[in-house]
Amino acid sequence: MSPEPLVPLRWSTGSVLLLTVIVVALMLAAGALAVSASDVLGVTGDALTLAQLGILTAAYALPFSVVWQRARAAGVTLAAALGFRRFEAGRSIAAAIGSVVIARLVNVAYTSLLSALGVEPPSAIDITRLFPDTPVGIVATVLLALLVAPLAEEALFRGVIYAGLRDRYGELVGLVVSSGVFAAFHFELYVFAPIFVLGLLLGRIMSRSRSLWPAVIAHALFNASALVILYVLPALGLACAPTGAGTALL
Repeated sequence: MSPEPLVPLRWSTGSVLLLTVIVVALMLAAGALAVSASDVLGVTGDALTLAQLGILTAAYALPFSVVWQRARAAGVTLAAALGFRRFEAGRSIAAAIGSVVIARLVNVAYTSLLSALGVEPPSAIDITRLFPDTPVGIVATVLLALLVAPLAEEALFRGVIYAGLRDRYGELVGLVVSSGVFAAFHFELYVFAPIFVLGLLLGRIMSRSRSLWPAVIAHALFNASALVILYVLPALGLACAPTGAGTALL
């Protein structure tokens, strides 16, 4: 017996695959353009930071034109098509916090294992590291990590890919495939396993709450914990900013 649909749109396997390819292609192009924005656009300093933020935000936003077209044809709003609906706050937020704790513990264990095996972490494992440690750069990082990425990535990976596959093929297929795509999307093998686990947790949160909002909250909290480690603790003199999967921003 198929589970009760999470979203009102019926996504075909081909549509999910096409949207995934579009997202990956856009993010690769946006990442390359953001890195070379100074040469391409001829801007520097804060203007360069704002241009890079704009490029990445636009790349996240463009795929939603496809979803919007499908939603309009089906007579539903974009928010409804992606699973943005009311949820039971207490239980769902508790699940979001618990999932973040589990994901961080997995990150620490995974990083420790790789370190014990002699595997060195890459010098930069997320796109936000391209922003400078200036007030504008930090604001850009916070906006991307706590607002743009959680909303856009959860809408795409949970609201479309996971929900579409789950509603057609069942919970297990939806969780495994969407989490694998979510992990691969971050283009770094060093953090593939922890991000895959986080994807599983985020999918379960959406499935149980029947809303995308708790997954967005969990994603934002996960990134917020990384920002605390990267910026707040060193500023307070409590720790040095570590590198590796334990502080990855998604």
